[in-house]
Amino acid sequence: MMIAQQLYEGVSIAGETVGLISYMRTDSVRIADEALGQVRAFIKEKFGEVALPGSPRVYKTKKSAQDAHEAIRPTDVLKEPNNIKDMLTPDQFKLYSIIWKRFVASQMNSALLDVTSIDITADGYLLRASGSIVKTPGFMTVYLEGKDEEDSSPKNSEQVEEDIQIKNGKPEEVILPEMNEGETLNAQEVRPEQHFTQPPPRYTEATLVKILEEKGIGRPSTYAPILSTIQYRGYVLKQGKALSPTELGIKVNGQLMKHFPEIVDVDFTATIEDALDKITEGTVEWQSVLRTFYEPFEKTVAKAEVEMENIKEPDIVTDEKCEKCGKPLAIKVGRFGTFLACTGFPECKNTKAIKKVVAGVKCPTCGGDVVEKTTRQKRIFYGCSNYPKCNFASWDKPLVGENCVKCGAFMVERKKKGEDPIKLCIMCDIKNKEEKKEEAKKEDVA
Repeated sequence: MMIAQQLYEGVSIAGETVGLISYMRTDSVRIADEALGQVRAFIKEKFGEVALPGSPRVYKTKKSAQDAHEAIRPTDVLKEPNNIKDMLTPDQFKLYSIIWKRFVASQMNSALLDVTSIDITADGYLLRASGSIVKTPGFMTVYLEGKDEEDSSPKNSEQVEEDIQIKNGKPEEVILPEMNEGETLNAQEVRPEQHFTQPPPRYTEATLVKILEEKGIGRPSTYAPILSTIQYRGYVLKQGKALSPTELGIKVNGQLMKHFPEIVDVDFTATIEDALDKITEGTVEWQSVLRTFYEPFEKTVAKAEVEMENIKEPDIVTDEKCEKCGKPLAIKVGRFGTFLACTGFPECKNTKAIKKVVAGVKCPTCGGDVVEKTTRQKRIFYGCSNYPKCNFASWDKPLVGENCVKCGAFMVERKKKGEDPIKLCIMCDIKNKEEKKEEAKKEDVA
C-alpha cells in the first residue's frame, strides 16, 4: 500500500511529478468512460482488431463494494511500464506493471482454447490424457494470472484438464500426438507412483487477502494493516511465502474461540457490514443495532475477564550473565520476537538480541560467526556476529559444510523465480560483481 500511495501521489517522470494510478483504496470495478475510450484505442492500435471486443467489458460490482471511487487503473494507459522503467524504483515498476497489465487485459477479448481429451482403455483400466492448444491468445497476450502455490493434489480422472503451462510469462501449448479412435497403443513406460491426498497449502499473503475478500472481512484499505499486525504481534511467521501460525497465535486463537465464538466467527464482520448499510439506507435505527450487539457482548467480556487464562509465556533463565549487573539473562517474548533481558529488571534494563548462529559457517571477512538476522520487514538475511566492526551481510542462505575449492569461503544457495537453485561461493560471487562494476565504469569513461 505504501508503494501504491507513491504511484498515486506522483513520481518524477521527465522532470514532472505525475500520478500514475487512480485511488488505490477501493474495491470498485467501475471504469470512467474516458479511460475506457483510451484503452480501447490503445488495444486496437497495439494488438489489432482481433484483440478488441465489440463493446467495452463491464464487470459486475459486488454488493459489499464501496463504489465511491472507480477501479484501480493507470491514469494514462499510454505510459507503458517498460517505457518509464528507468524512472521508477524496482518495487514501483513491479506494482505499476501489474496494475497496467490487468487493466489492459480486462478490456481485451477472451482467450480461445482447443481442449483435447483422450481416453485409453488398458486391461480394464481407464487412462486419460489431456492437452490445451491456444487458438487465440486474447488477453493472455498481455497478462497471465500467477500462482503462489502449485496444486500438488491428485487430479480427478473424470475431469478434463484445461491447464495451460506457463513458461517465461507465455502460455505453453500442451500438444498431444495425433491418434485415431480404435488405435492400439504401446506402453513405453510404467511409473509405479502412489498419490496421497494432500492437505490444503498454508495461506500466503495473497491467498489470505483473497479469502478475506470472499468472506466479506475487511476492506482494501484494511488488508495491509491486517497482514502486518498478525506478523508484528507474533501470531504468524512468514516462511518463504507461507504464513505459519506460531505457538502464541494458536493459543490466542484458542482463547478467542472459547470465550468470543460469536465475534471471531467469519460471518461476524459481514453481518455488521450489512447492518451498517441498512443504517445508511435508513431502514434500521442505529440504536437498535448497537443495543443488539453491545448488551450480550458486555456480559461476554465480563465473564472472560474472570475465566480467561493468562497465556503469557514463562521466561526461560539462561546461563549467560548480564554485562552490566552480573545477574542471569532470561529469554523473553516481545512484539519483535524473542530477546534476552536481565532478570534484575526494573533496576537493570539491559537487553540484547538472541543470535541464531549458523553452525560451522564463518565470516569470510573477519572469521566471526555467521548469524541469521531479520529486517524490519521480517525478511531473513545472514550477517557477521561482529557487526558493526564487520559489516559483512548476504541475502543468500549459507550451505553448512560446503566450501569453495578456490578460496575456502562458504558456499550459498541462490534461488531465482522460475529457475532451479544454484550454488555459488560467497566471496567469488562478490569479487565477480565488483569486477563487472569496474568494467562498466571503464566503458562509461571510454
